[in-house]
Amino acid sequence: MANPPAEAWEVMKRSKIKRSPVDWALQYLWNLPEISVVLNGMNSLQMLNENCDSAGRSGVSSLQEEDLNIIGDLIKIYRKKILVPCTSCKYCLPCPSGVNIPQNFAILNNVALEKSNVRKWLNKRDYKKMANSPKKLNQTKSNGNASLCINCGICLEKCTQEINIPNELKNVHLILKKGKKISDIYKDK
Repeated sequence: MANPPAEAWEVMKRSKIKRSPVDWALQYLWNLPEISVVLNGMNSLQMLNENCDSAGRSGVSSLQEEDLNIIGDLIKIYRKKILVPCTSCKYCLPCPSGVNIPQNFAILNNVALEKSNVRKWLNKRDYKKMANSPKKLNQTKSNGNASLCINCGICLEKCTQEINIPNELKNVHLILKKGKKISDIYKDK
């Protein structure tokens, strides 16, 4: 949420209340009665202060209808941009072939979300750093890229999101290694 796509910025600008992208996300979560704790990463004192300020303005059912409409529009934008709806729960791991399934999907989704060519290149570089042969696998931690998937299907039974993991890993490799365009693989994106 810290670096949203241009379409999301346009939606946030429509709101009468001006919030940072992170504040929008936190307010959305704290507005829900089923949420009791929100954990988010912070790398600086400024981020800590901003998150504390956001928490001070939050509460269950505290958002107005206009805010909820803005959040609804943001959710639609993000859902359209996310290619593989992996939540990184890691239930699919360990992969018997050593594929780090969530990491492969995260890299692909990051490439799809990035506006900057430099950032896209950095994400693709992260894919290239992953093991691409059994000899390069880390025996204690899954670090394999999508090319190592043998289509065994063990992960399919474990995926709570019902993702066709072997098929999506094939797409990851086509895009990140073979250079296929996202629009060629995901026609509706």
